[in-house]
Amino acid sequence: MAASRRYDAPGNIRAGRFVVSSRTNVLTDEESDVSDVMRTVRILVRRKKDGKFLCVSDHDDSFKVGFPGGRIDPDETPEVAATRELWEETGLIADNLRLVDSGVFMGKEVSLFVASDIEGKLKSSEEGLTGWCSIDTLTAGFFGEYYSKIFKKLGYL
Repeated sequence: MAASRRYDAPGNIRAGRFVVSSRTNVLTDEESDVSDVMRTVRILVRRKKDGKFLCVSDHDDSFKVGFPGGRIDPDETPEVAATRELWEETGLIADNLRLVDSGVFMGKEVSLFVASDIEGKLKSSEEGLTGWCSIDTLTAGFFGEYYSKIFKKLGYL
């Protein structure tokens, strides 16, 4: 793992230059919160110059394009998970995250954050390719129902 981008991810436990554990490995069964619904985050980043949105494709299926995000670890708040997932998947850091939506979609609890004050250089990762997508691309894709709902709520549609 020393060569992966996850090496420097917030919360990893290091011994020298090697990651020896992470937050999730340190918790005992009593400390973990077992739930039927997986808790996840998504991060909306909108580019000002053309209104496109930051997207990550699924590494197994390029039709599954969506906002960066992923699972919330048991000891994380949604905001901490959003910061970590954005960094892991895109190489970007958001100094300002604002929760704009929360609900269950496709059996997962999703907390959606809007990110502003982004820093860093955009990179793809093992999660998938990163790029900028239009509203049409997102609403026509695999998660189109979810994105249509979000874009209407935020006044983009």
